Amino acid sequence: MRLQWVIAVLVLVVPLVTAAAPDVVLETWDPVQNTSEPYWINTAEFAVSSYNKHEKKNLVFESVVKGKTRYEVTGLYIVLVIKVKDGSLPSANYDVAYCDMDSLIPTIFFLFFFLGTISGAPYNEMKYDFQNYVPNTIMVDKSGRGNFTTVQEAIDSILSNNSLWTRILINHGLYMEKVVIPRNKPYIILEGDPRHDTAIEYGDFGSVIDSPTFKLFADNFVARNIIFKNSYDRLITPGPNGRKTTWAPAASISGDKASFYHCAFISLQDTLSDDVGRHYYYDCFVEGAIDFIWGNGQSIYEKCQLRSVTDKIGVPGFITAQGRKDLKETSGYVFKDCYVNGTGPIFLGRPYRNYSRVLFASTYMENIITPEGWSTWEKRSLNLITFSEVNCKGPGADMSHRVPWEKKLSDQEVAYLTNPASFIDQEGWLGKQPN
Repeated sequence: MRLQWVIAVLVLVVPLVTAAAPDVVLETWDPVQNTSEPYWINTAEFAVSSYNKHEKKNLVFESVVKGKTRYEVTGLYIVLVIKVKDGSLPSANYDVAYCDMDSLIPTIFFLFFFLGTISGAPYNEMKYDFQNYVPNTIMVDKSGRGNFTTVQEAIDSILSNNSLWTRILINHGLYMEKVVIPRNKPYIILEGDPRHDTAIEYGDFGSVIDSPTFKLFADNFVARNIIFKNSYDRLITPGPNGRKTTWAPAASISGDKASFYHCAFISLQDTLSDDVGRHYYYDCFVEGAIDFIWGNGQSIYEKCQLRSVTDKIGVPGFITAQGRKDLKETSGYVFKDCYVNGTGPIFLGRPYRNYSRVLFASTYMENIITPEGWSTWEKRSLNLITFSEVNCKGPGADMSHRVPWEKKLSDQEVAYLTNPASFIDQEGWLGKQPN
């Protein structure tokens, strides 16, 4: 600690000898309201960024790698975010230090002073976390105050086969578009406003392949505070054979190492195509009536709400339709500490493939679950299916009339499936994703 302060003092004194100290201003800045200032800043708790002080328009983010900062000099400021007051989105206020780059030498020493002493600051006030630093940030605003007005334009602007994380910050509002993240664009974060709805919505229907509002094929993906919605099923009208619906997915997730935090998926049939890959959903909301979580994903849903709207179709529906095809496959759906409610009766699931695997653990179920709990599909071999409930509560969790072929898992099996580290996160990829 003494050595740190010696270095800090030396770094502070040297620029006073070589040149006048840079003009540094510490102030609170709301980047949404103060549009005369740079409109968007990096959301890491400590980051080094720059913006054009003449145009005062688009913020240019620079890389920070192992304590070394690269930046341009002419006409730029360096912006140091030294304390985040609240939240992680630019709608919150930030304390920022502006350092005029017109005087290069004192500014360099200014940066070294901050970077050299930051490790001595309290962790909850100042942190320089390279893992959480995202070098590239793009802003989407439908009113034109960002880099792009549509989410797809922002995704298209990212270089193919990128190896660094890119954060796409989406200002609140309704974005009526279909969005596709192709396989060659990994390391993307989609982040909406946590205080106001940010929704991506479309109304295509008739195909689980072509109709999803949002399609993810790339690996290494994070979404936060986004509503993914397919609006087609709001148009259902009664017919001679009852109320008919069709495939209308809100999202199709086919990439590996994907995580979703505080997101919503809304449709009626096949709402969330949890297709393939390892996925983690935390505090998410999924609404539907027929197979509204389906596919062959290997996924944990933790503290999520599952809402049945089968009153719209007039018959019981199904929450899950998991598609594990072989005993050797590691896929399956695990619902941990979740909440199931809704407006009409529903089955917990039916087997989309012969080795279908679904576990509800420590989940509260309202009185909408059918007494049988689970349903069959075509002529499946019931002994191959793994449908199970463990430590669930609520009026819908009554096991007295469940199907006789529901599995009783051992404590070891339950522990393996409900622990992200063993079931989906063996390489620690969840902890490596930026906040």
